[in-house]
Amino acid sequence: MTNSNVKAPLILFVDDEEHTVKYFQRAVGAFAQVITASNVKDGMQLLDEHAGTLAVLISDQRMPNGYGNQLLHYARDRYPNMVRILTTAYSELEQTIEAVNQGQIDRYMQKPWDITVLRLELKLALELASLRKGHTSLLQEKLEVLQKQITSNRIGNLQSMCIALVGDNYLWAIDTYLRGALLVDVKSPSLNWSKNDYFELVSAEALRNGNFARLLKRHMEIITAQEWKISQFEERAGELLGDLMAVEGNGKLRLTQERFLADYLENPAQLAVGEQHIAWLALLLWVEQCGYQMQIERQAPGLYCHIQRFESEPPEMRLANWIEQF
Repeated sequence: MTNSNVKAPLILFVDDEEHTVKYFQRAVGAFAQVITASNVKDGMQLLDEHAGTLAVLISDQRMPNGYGNQLLHYARDRYPNMVRILTTAYSELEQTIEAVNQGQIDRYMQKPWDITVLRLELKLALELASLRKGHTSLLQEKLEVLQKQITSNRIGNLQSMCIALVGDNYLWAIDTYLRGALLVDVKSPSLNWSKNDYFELVSAEALRNGNFARLLKRHMEIITAQEWKISQFEERAGELLGDLMAVEGNGKLRLTQERFLADYLENPAQLAVGEQHIAWLALLLWVEQCGYQMQIERQAPGLYCHIQRFESEPPEMRLANWIEQF
């Protein structure tokens, strides 16, 4: 490998012929910083070391212990914004067509090069890499905004579901539910535009929310039909949460698997809300209907819950204040 001390290389050229490497450096080095490697293994190492600045990869096809399309495939999977160019002095049409069809390369250049054409191709490749980087940055900003919007919509939908079930606009249950989610450091739902467009996302969210509401209603109907009593709190909590909780005595419960609290707000729309997560919200609503509030707090070694009778009106449900905390 050569030129490994270059601070901000833009182009990686991989070729095992020393005179070709020198020719490339003289032709391109005037307008872009170049690093070089003589084989696929070293090329992969340099890709990983300088991925933060590299914009273009140009590789010969035939080299000792490997082929250029292997390196280009490696770069495509890990650094998709990088412009990939395959070059060779041989008429290897089959391998070239395969590389194009698989998206491994953006351009193909056959040796010997015309120096003017080579410089023009590399300048265009650098411009394309810059455009890709800018597009990725804008897409990331858009995703972050949309992720925040999804979280906000889910909090609003949570309030709507609870109001429909218990008929109250000021709920201790939602307050406790959201505090629990914050205590486990809930994340924004992950998005992948390569798999879902906006309309597919909206459809998936609607289906997920509808199923959540339907199953929550079923839980509440069962609780009402069986006429649960608050004196049975520990027993009933155990029925709903199963191995997710442990009874500590004196009306105190310890949540043994905390991440389930983040299920609805955190998971992508394609994942259905877990049964025990829905049971948790049903438990909170039932406790409130009995005139109590579930308190949740973090104490070593985990999260603990207990109930207490509320003597004042529940806090006003200010969605904007909650949304700002997520």
